[in-house]
Amino acid sequence: MLNVRYASAGFVLMVIALFVWVVPTESAKNGAATAKSVASDLKGVMSSLPVSKRVESIIDEGAAACQGFNGEWDVDALEIQTMKIGNEAGLITVVDEASFSCSAGASIYCGSGGCAVHFLSDQYTLTMQLQGWEKKPNSIHLGFHGTACGQVGAVPCYKELTLVEGLFYVE
Repeated sequence: MLNVRYASAGFVLMVIALFVWVVPTESAKNGAATAKSVASDLKGVMSSLPVSKRVESIIDEGAAACQGFNGEWDVDALEIQTMKIGNEAGLITVVDEASFSCSAGASIYCGSGGCAVHFLSDQYTLTMQLQGWEKKPNSIHLGFHGTACGQVGAVPCYKELTLVEGLFYVE
C-alpha cells in the first residue's frame, strides 16, 4: 500500500520541478533578464486560451490532484485575484495554490519551497514556486526559496515581477 506521506512528498517534488521552470532570456529593454512564460513553450496551446479558461484549467488540475489522493476539494477556500501593475493597460490574474485546499493532506500543493503561483496576462502565463508575494504599486514583490538566489533555503530571497508592454520581467 502506498504511504500517503511519501506520495505527498513525491507530488510536491514533482510540482517544484514543473513550476520552478523560469527560463531567462535576453530583454529588449536595457539588457535586463526576463522571465519567459512557460506557456509560450510546451504549453503554447494553453497560452492561446482566454485567461478565464486558463484559470479554469489550473483549478481543474488542482482538484484532480486532490481526487487522486481520495480527498475532498474545498472550493470555498479558493482565491483568485485580478490586479493592475504600474501603467500597463491590461490586468494580471493571480492564482495562488496556497489557497487550494484538500482534505487528503496539507502538503499536496505547497512544501518548504513554497506554493505554485500562476500569473496570467492576456498573452502569457508565468508560474513560479514562491514562499510568498505582495502587490506593490508598480510590481509584485516575490519571496523565493533561498536556492533561487544561490543560497541555502533558509536565507531570504526576493525579486520583483513587473509587466512591461505585456511581457513579464523578474529582476
